[in-house]
Amino acid sequence: MRIAYFDLVGGAAGDMLTAALLDAGAPEDALRRGLAGLAVEPFELAVSRRQASGWLDACHVDVRVPPGTDAPHRHLADVLRLLEQAALPPRAHLRARRAFEALAAAEAKVHGTTPDHVHFHEVGAIDAIVDVAAACLALELLGVDRVECSPLPLARGTIAAEHGTLPLPAPAVLRLAEASGALVEGREGGREHVTPTGAALLCALAERFGPPPALRLERVGHGAGTREAPEGAAPNVVRVLLGRAAVDEAPGEVVVLEANVDDDTPERVAHLAESLLRRGALDAFLTPVVMKKGRPGLLLTVLCEPARASALEALILQGSSLGVRRRREARTTLPRRTVEVSTVYGLVRVKLATRPDGRVTAKPEHDDCARLAREKDVPLADVQRAATRAAEAHAADLPALPERHDHVHDHHHGHGHEHPGHPHALGIDDEDEEIHEHP
Repeated sequence: MRIAYFDLVGGAAGDMLTAALLDAGAPEDALRRGLAGLAVEPFELAVSRRQASGWLDACHVDVRVPPGTDAPHRHLADVLRLLEQAALPPRAHLRARRAFEALAAAEAKVHGTTPDHVHFHEVGAIDAIVDVAAACLALELLGVDRVECSPLPLARGTIAAEHGTLPLPAPAVLRLAEASGALVEGREGGREHVTPTGAALLCALAERFGPPPALRLERVGHGAGTREAPEGAAPNVVRVLLGRAAVDEAPGEVVVLEANVDDDTPERVAHLAESLLRRGALDAFLTPVVMKKGRPGLLLTVLCEPARASALEALILQGSSLGVRRRREARTTLPRRTVEVSTVYGLVRVKLATRPDGRVTAKPEHDDCARLAREKDVPLADVQRAATRAAEAHAADLPALPERHDHVHDHHHGHGHEHPGHPHALGIDDEDEEIHEHP
């Protein structure tokens, strides 16, 4: 398993995270090609070197938009549509989608509305879209399976933004940390250390917050922000530590959340399960049970990373449940990846898993197969067989599968379509005027 650990030395913004990943070896040419599919207003991705605090060599990324560009105030659905059409690798698309859904949910909470009705500059800005897509694509280009992060550094103060003078930490940053269960720590000085875009990426993608994990360190990257740190302060950089999990580490752990439900409709409970998956649960399922006095009911079971347990537990308790049981369990997972293969019916995502004896098995995504079966008016089984044959034909030519960690299932988040000739079509599964960028 390849892990990326973000050490927020001076803070975090979307461009700083991308810069650190580039400095750690993400290929710049491949990143530019991948971002070319974003159907947004013209932009330039400027990559340079700079000396943070006058002595620390780091990569710097700046998303430049031509003067006078009139960017629309996009809704969340508009942003997700842009990501859908960008031909990102499936896992990069999933990560970018999760980051924007988390950001929209946080902004909606701040403004007392719903994520679908959020429509202002901070969510729809060109640089925010590019920053999120670039960071997620860079993670994929480096083959990162798991993201971890140091505590989010926060300081009190104020900042000028589109809505007026806002308190620091930015309200959306606090809501993101609250929803994800992220660790935070206080910093001196009244400046913005973590932007909402940076927080959205880290809170949506990091599976643990705390000290660095046990790693066989492979690369280190530094990403510099635009502002210089005040004299005596830590350099305004993000460090990323890239490496493999130690082979002697303990088996993975998940938190199991359970709640018995006997006084709610099946439709509402099913909607809750889907909401839990969208908020980062690894799995959520319902089991029919017979409860006291012979009453039929449902047992809701949720599997999640320990860092997300409190936020998902709170979501369950917003429904009709009066209590939630919680326990930790060890787990062993097979190495797996998601690939996208071409069939006579169209593109289908397939999950490949490596069994203990070395065999690779293929399971086509049901949603892709069902959609193509409807479009082509053919039996579902025909599409599934075609996808399985195509995946098996390509499996022998793919690079060795890395160790696998669980993440939100692709089929709950739409489709990340890729062009057959795309290099990842068969790949593994600033300044002070803007609050969202360049700390």
